[in-house]
Amino acid sequence: MNYVLVPWQCAHQVPVVLPLALTLALLSLVGGALSWRARRLHGASGRKQNTERFIADLGMGTALLFALVIFMQASAALIVDGCLR
Repeated sequence: MNYVLVPWQCAHQVPVVLPLALTLALLSLVGGALSWRARRLHGASGRKQNTERFIADLGMGTALLFALVIFMQASAALIVDGCLR
C-alpha cells in the first residue's frame, strides 16, 4: 500500500506514508484487542470453548504480527525518503 502512495506523496509534498502506516498498525492492534476481549468472555464449555479460545489466540497473534510488520515498514519511512531515486 505504501509504495502505491509514494508518487502521489512526492508530487504533492504531503507526507502520507508514515501516518497511514501508523493508522493501519493501530487498526491491527484494535483487532487484537477485540480478539483478547473475545477470549476473556466465557461462553460454552468443552470442545466449543477450546475452539473459540484457539481462534481468539490466533487473532491476537496475527494482529500482533501484522502490527509489527507495519511498524517495521513505517520505520523505513522515518529513515529513507521515498522520493529519492
